[in-house]
Amino acid sequence: METAERIIKKAKITKSREKGGVKYSLIFKFPKSKLYIKAKEYKPLVTAISQKYNVEYPLIFAIIHTESSFNPMAVSYIPAYGLMQIVPQTAGKDVTKNLFGKPLLLTPSYLFNKKNNINIGTGYLYLLYYKYFSGIKNPESRLLCTIAAYNGGPGGVARAFTGTTKLYLARKKINSMTPEEVYETLVTRAPMKETRNYVKKVYNRIKFYKHF
Repeated sequence: METAERIIKKAKITKSREKGGVKYSLIFKFPKSKLYIKAKEYKPLVTAISQKYNVEYPLIFAIIHTESSFNPMAVSYIPAYGLMQIVPQTAGKDVTKNLFGKPLLLTPSYLFNKKNNINIGTGYLYLLYYKYFSGIKNPESRLLCTIAAYNGGPGGVARAFTGTTKLYLARKKINSMTPEEVYETLVTRAPMKETRNYVKKVYNRIKFYKHF
């Protein structure tokens, strides 16, 4: 199977004239792989949930691709469950507190349900983007921090920029940086190597799923 990165590199660039200037477009040829077919199956569900939370659907797809390769029964050693690899003790409790007013310990069987899992995972992306990192002014920088925090937690993001887990200090530092500088910091200074690689993978795959 071709990786998202290779597909992006093979994309054709087209040029057309429009009022006010020239428009450049990328044309992607998607491989008819098993992963592609699985992703297509989830598009209606992902689109509906993305609209519910006002979270971009390419981000949700990129997270699912990276976390589970679209396997709804995936289980990690942590353990984390399902399509978006929800950890009941952390993200699960955080999201249920926001949704239901109190933290709940979600069961594996609940998280193996596709709709439940994507709802909780996207709910967590919502919390990260719109609450934890709401003070970050640049939307691209905020997106990058959201991606990193989905894997390594908000405190891990703060540590990459300040050496502490204090988010208010991190926000101040991030707001003084360009998105390119934020990206470079996350992929070189995030506390866990897994998070550094995670940011690279998810960010590249977002580009892929924007044209899905």
